[in-house]
Amino acid sequence: MRRLVVLVVAGVLAVAACSSAGWTAAPAGSASPAACGGDSAHAGTYQGNYTTTYCGSAAATLDIGGSTYRLTGGRCVDDATAGFALNIGTLVSGVSVFPSDGPEYFGIVAPSGAKALATGFLAGHVLLITDGDDGQVVTVAPDHKGGTLTGTTIELVQVTGSFVC
Repeated sequence: MRRLVVLVVAGVLAVAACSSAGWTAAPAGSASPAACGGDSAHAGTYQGNYTTTYCGSAAATLDIGGSTYRLTGGRCVDDATAGFALNIGTLVSGVSVFPSDGPEYFGIVAPSGAKALATGFLAGHVLLITDGDDGQVVTVAPDHKGGTLTGTTIELVQVTGSFVC
C-alpha cells in the first residue's frame, strides 16, 4: 500500500476537466464493453470510494522498468479554456492509501497555461510525472491528438511512453 495524496489531487483536476461528460452508473473496475458506450465516463464505487471509468478511443503505450503496457479504451477531452485531459481505466477518488491490486488508471492533465502532469496506478507502480521537474517531460502535441512522456514512478522506476486520442 502506498500514500498518494498528490495523485488524488491530480486525478480530481483530470475529472474536473472532464466534468461536461454525461455520467451514468457502472460497476467499478475496468469498464466492460457493455458498460462503455463510445466516448464516455461512468461513475461507480470501489471499496466505498467513488470511481470514474473512462471509455473511448484513446490509447497509450508505457514502458515501465523494461515491461511494456498497452492501454486502450480511454477518453480525451480538449477544452479551449480548461485545457487537455486524457484518462484511461478507472480512477478511484478520495483515497490516500491505495491497494496494489486496485483498478488500473493512467491520465494526463494539461491545464491551459500550466505544466502537464501524468498520473496513474499501473502494474503495482504509481506514476506522478510533472513536465519540467527533475528532467521529467510530458509533451502534448499542439493539435492535442497525442504526445509522449519520460520520467520515473514514485518508486524511481524509469517510465517512457506515448499516447493518442
